[in-house]
Amino acid sequence: MKQVNKGLFWFRNDLRLEDNPALNSLCNNCDEVAFIYVLDSELFKQTQFADSRLGNPRWQFIKESLDDLQQQLAFQQQRLIIIVGKANQLISALIDAHNISH
Repeated sequence: MKQVNKGLFWFRNDLRLEDNPALNSLCNNCDEVAFIYVLDSELFKQTQFADSRLGNPRWQFIKESLDDLQQQLAFQQQRLIIIVGKANQLISALIDAHNISH
């Protein structure tokens, strides 16, 4: 029985599908790929000035960009998983839970 190569692609600041060498390489070497975006919960905590680190215009831009990315992935019969928390903990848990090799 052939082992299924599972990959995980973590979108960070670059939300492009096209002209993305790392994404292309992963897709070429894996049978299945999970696409994730981690929204750091620290961005929503209040600062000493009673304001969050993530301003409304920036948050609106991120939401719109993620919506666009979700639509692009849906067109390719894929989905974007958006999770909130600490990236290092969440990604490690996903790798272990889903036997991700790449």
